[in-house]
Amino acid sequence: MMEQDKTREQLLEELKDLRQKHETLNSFPEHDGETVIFADTDRLKQIFNNLISNAIKFTSTGSIEIGYQPKGNLVEFYVKDTGIGIPVEYQEKIFERFRQVESSTTRKFGGNGLGLAITRNLVELMGGKIWLESELGKGTVFRFTLPGKTGTN
Repeated sequence: MMEQDKTREQLLEELKDLRQKHETLNSFPEHDGETVIFADTDRLKQIFNNLISNAIKFTSTGSIEIGYQPKGNLVEFYVKDTGIGIPVEYQEKIFERFRQVESSTTRKFGGNGLGLAITRNLVELMGGKIWLESELGKGTVFRFTLPGKTGTN
């Protein structure tokens, strides 16, 4: 892999501290050929920083899993946690600026409601999409795609 190798190695290095508090799992394809991601490295790191910071913030115990999978002309990334989850009625709203699940959550966990709005904007500016799957009390998976190619396409 080209650009992704550098980002993947940096991400793995940054995850070392996480392992002290959470079980951290990494899911990277072992033999996917050469994967090239068409993305700004700094913006990709910012996206992961926002998603991983949220996973840490809302997962007091349990695990956080990070991975990717080539999908045709896209690469699909994910950050999955076993945290508090997000109620269905907030799953689209949390991508809006200054929106959070509720004020009591804000008081307990902090934040200003900009991280996911910025993350969505960055993903879309680079030609991708972001979405989530969540179950209250069981955790959340944030997924996003970016244009890319593998040695097979």
